[in-house]
Amino acid sequence: MKPAFTLIELLVTTSIILLLAGFGLASWQTFNQQQTLDAAAQDLKNNLRLARSWAMAVKKVACAGTSGGYKVDFSGNTGDIGDNVDYGIREMCGDSEVGDWQNFSYPEGVADDYNGSFIFAPLTGDKDPPGDIEITLSLSGREKKVSIKTNGKIE
Repeated sequence: MKPAFTLIELLVTTSIILLLAGFGLASWQTFNQQQTLDAAAQDLKNNLRLARSWAMAVKKVACAGTSGGYKVDFSGNTGDIGDNVDYGIREMCGDSEVGDWQNFSYPEGVADDYNGSFIFAPLTGDKDPPGDIEITLSLSGREKKVSIKTNGKIE
């Protein structure tokens, strides 16, 4: 008689392999969601730093002088681009918005808790209105915070 595995041994081995695969898949999904959230937060910080640097360099196309700055709007009022726009950046000339919105979206499933706007002031890069802002990005119960200080520093 040839040596062979019993049905019970095969079922136990298969169950262990499936259990390990299930844990691996769950860990991968958790890791992937955290990486997506981290990337969205880093993109937001980079775009905010870009708007601040434009304001500090007084990168003006349509406006002479140093009044205005760059407005960052999270309220969804950034034009008729569509529902997938989460925030936009636009040049300000005095109290008037000039030029086209530069619109940005988060990856699918990522959302923020901020509904408002602020302006990075020319030359100094300070944020108007004064006061710190904390934007919390969330994805499947995970959160990542982005802070904008009164002096315009982004953390």
